[in-house]
Amino acid sequence: MIYTPAAVILLAMSLLGTLWEAELILPQASIDYLTSEEVEHVRNAQVIDQRVKTFMKIAERRLLAAEDPQSPALKREEREWGALASGTRADWLNHYHRAIEEVIVNVEEAYDRRVSDEKMLKALTLFCEHMSRHLPRLEALRSRISDAATNQRLEQIIEDVKVAYQDARESEQELKLKREQRKNKKEPPMSLEQSEKLLQ
Repeated sequence: MIYTPAAVILLAMSLLGTLWEAELILPQASIDYLTSEEVEHVRNAQVIDQRVKTFMKIAERRLLAAEDPQSPALKREEREWGALASGTRADWLNHYHRAIEEVIVNVEEAYDRRVSDEKMLKALTLFCEHMSRHLPRLEALRSRISDAATNQRLEQIIEDVKVAYQDARESEQELKLKREQRKNKKEPPMSLEQSEKLLQ
């Protein structure tokens, strides 16, 4: 089932009070392309790494649909994640791009809210792992698209994903470095006696 604009507004209003004090709120961008089951998953994913994992699952489902609308994997997941409405390959690619944008928005908001480095690192690592698998699949779609407009849209999505992936990898490495530096500060230098024992 797909949420209508009216249902989306009602959902947002009903969630406002319960999520105001939560770590994350539902994205400000439109979520009318999500199934009702997906919206529920997003609502329940209140920690940044869980939110990223949820939206990457949503993106994965759109990528699968762009590759093969009859994918058995999509059918198996309908009970938990909802049935996707019929659409064109261009529709699935646009919805995929919107899900990736939601990840970026959520990560940026989490950063502004000074979410812990460990949670941010976990979220960025999840995103990078998915992107490393998605990029080759997006590029493989080039040979399967004959429509010029859809092909142009695909190229833009690939470029956007590459930029997001590169930025996320750089941020991931920075957080890993900070973690290592903190670890080194906590570890006292070895005493002479400890050094001698290691050499024995």
